[in-house]
Amino acid sequence: MPMIIALLLICFGTVTASATHNPSALQKRLQRAVEGFPAHVAVAFDRVSASGAPPLHAGVNQSDTMIAMSTIKLPLAVAALRAHNVGLLNLSAVAHIDSAELERDTYSPLCEIYGAPFSLTLREFLSAAVHRSDNVATDVIVDGMGGANAVTAVLRNMGFTDVTMGTAYRDMHKNGIGANWATALGMNAVLRAIADSSAVNGAARRWLIDQLVTTPTTAKRLKGALPDGTVVAHKTGTYYGNTTPPCQAINDVGIIFMPNGDMLVCSVFVNNSQRSASETEAFIARLVKMGYDFFRKVAR
Repeated sequence: MPMIIALLLICFGTVTASATHNPSALQKRLQRAVEGFPAHVAVAFDRVSASGAPPLHAGVNQSDTMIAMSTIKLPLAVAALRAHNVGLLNLSAVAHIDSAELERDTYSPLCEIYGAPFSLTLREFLSAAVHRSDNVATDVIVDGMGGANAVTAVLRNMGFTDVTMGTAYRDMHKNGIGANWATALGMNAVLRAIADSSAVNGAARRWLIDQLVTTPTTAKRLKGALPDGTVVAHKTGTYYGNTTPPCQAINDVGIIFMPNGDMLVCSVFVNNSQRSASETEAFIARLVKMGYDFFRKVAR
């Protein structure tokens, strides 16, 4: 084979491989999908490599401010674990739920289970907030940290600038559902810090990931189109309002554990969807499958 042909083949082969592994190809696919869906959509992917390979990233509308709903409970948990670690919060302390809290018109599996005033440790309330998305339990943790602004202050101190807890759930009707917000980039920063152990580590990290992996909340979003058996540590967030559609917020954020040991961090926020909840969840699943398939091929 003439030398010039061999060199051309090598060059073209390199270009083809690079194009295959270039996140801009994924970004274009995501952009087309987002533009074709009637909603405000923000999505971000980050590959956290098990081998130390350089990070890869793709996203669309990833700096947009999005209604977080219950996805905010994930950074709340990170903030609470950090506060406990530095002595600002004692997760072994006991908090009490009285009759007034029991009667609140909000989602609370704990209140439904107990049905009468009860007491639990803050760690048990934090588990209910993250694992079961319990709103009363969430407010217990927010109160224990000194309020929503104090939670955000801890997040800012940790370097998370694009995630804000602006209200406790008891005040959400007054302050608005947009008071708790995040960008896809900001939420991915929190998730990456869980994945690489820089935000929480050791037993606390294992505890948090277990809460997120075993959550009974819907598996139709991040996990909806992934291969059976894929492990996903995730937190959903939902608000339909009085009618559906529109769906004011259908979100899911989390860490997907890849077959080769890599972790795929992803945040998908869909606000003001003009499609039904089930159609919106299916759309999220399709976006996530695009990212999963791309990064799985990169790993080969």
